[in-house]
Amino acid sequence: MKYLYILILLSTSFQLMDDILYSTTEKERVELAHSKKEQLINQIQLKQEELTKVGLSKGVSHEDTILISTELDMYIYELQKMELADK
Repeated sequence: MKYLYILILLSTSFQLMDDILYSTTEKERVELAHSKKEQLINQIQLKQEELTKVGLSKGVSHEDTILISTELDMYIYELQKMELADK
């Protein structure tokens, strides 16, 4: 089940990148990328809070903590890819 969730997260992030790449004008691409980046930053902040709560309550080696950490890593990776594309 947890691997299915990770695959869904990955496919969603790939869809976000496709939306940005196939927008019709440069202005739309920039606006969409900025909006997606803001959404991603918000997701990262929420996931960090969740990770802290679960880590403190269940422990850092608990399966739930590791799953949330993995999700957070994916969000951070996507943000880094977006930031590299901006350069």
